[in-house]
Amino acid sequence: MFSQFFEIDDVFVPGYTPQFERAITEYQAGNYEQAIRLGRSILEQYPTSDTLKYFLGSSHLAQRDIKASLYYLRDVAADDSSPLQSNASYGLGLAYLLEGNASLAIYNLERSSHPRSSELLRILSAE
Repeated sequence: MFSQFFEIDDVFVPGYTPQFERAITEYQAGNYEQAIRLGRSILEQYPTSDTLKYFLGSSHLAQRDIKASLYYLRDVAADDSSPLQSNASYGLGLAYLLEGNASLAIYNLERSSHPRSSELLRILSAE
């Protein structure tokens, strides 16, 4: 079910360093290992960047590395000022679904306004 609902975000992030933008481009191209390597290398420069944390979490999620994905996505989902909060909550829902924790998956999907959240919630409710 995870593969059916995971999708790559198409977000352009202007105003960061070329290395940061390259990390996002690698993520969007599906080169998750390279995106993670580049993202981690610039995390010290942007330690509070919700965008960087979101894309690191999503890259780990794409590789089904639940622990690392949760580590990054939790921060973004908890940040009420982040425009990526809803997407991060959706990602957390998918991560918890992969982990087999339906109650936390549902909790996070309910917090998300991602277009596919309600569809996934309907499926989970029917199970």
